[in-house]
Amino acid sequence: MGPEGEVHEIPGREAIVAAFERTVGTTSTAKAVYHANGQQQVELADDLQSATGTAYCMATLVNDEDGKDVITTNYVRYADQYVKIDGRWYIKRRRTCFLISEKRPYNA
Repeated sequence: MGPEGEVHEIPGREAIVAAFERTVGTTSTAKAVYHANGQQQVELADDLQSATGTAYCMATLVNDEDGKDVITTNYVRYADQYVKIDGRWYIKRRRTCFLISEKRPYNA
């Protein structure tokens, strides 16, 4: 869920990579990006092949808006479903919820 309550579905690995590339990758308009991952809680299912979890992140981006640098800080909660395939864990499904999103001028 985005900062305005909007819902986006990004199905498949290639679509996820493309979405991240636009946001924080080489094609991003962000001048700087910083992610601080916080606590994570994971509950392993009885089958030992799946799990659910919650993780928190603070994502900060610096962008140019009308010739001035602006910092956007997003406080994010992820609700995850995990699956173990061939001995490796993968995120099967992730629901992203922007809890708080705030902008302020960058005063360098």
